[in-house]
Amino acid sequence: MVDRSKVEQVLVNLINNAIDAMPVGGSLYVRSYLTKSDKLRSMAKDEGGNALAIEEDAIAVEVEDIGAGMDENVRKKLFDPFFTTKKRAEGTGLGLSVVKNIMDMHKGLIDVESQEGKGSKFTIMLKKFTG
Repeated sequence: MVDRSKVEQVLVNLINNAIDAMPVGGSLYVRSYLTKSDKLRSMAKDEGGNALAIEEDAIAVEVEDIGAGMDENVRKKLFDPFFTTKKRAEGTGLGLSVVKNIMDMHKGLIDVESQEGKGSKFTIMLKKFTG
């Protein structure tokens, strides 16, 4: 089972970041669907510690914006504690670090696709529980 409040915290952080990436407005999409774990496993940098087996049923949630996007250098540091592209008064750089820690705690996967000037899409994947 997952810690509901922690997963909510993940989604709130991702949605808030998406909103911040679109200061003059834009579109924000949140999608959830059932899939097989190999879809994201091939995208995410799986460090071997997740609980998703190949071809295992999983729940994916995507948070996508049409904001500023980011370059490769920013993407590499994205989950580092205290890394931020925001002004000092706007953020501490802990939001995505917390997101990554929560996903690790749930043995889930997280991936980001982004292109500068075209927006970002974060995908989280958690094991589908049956019972």
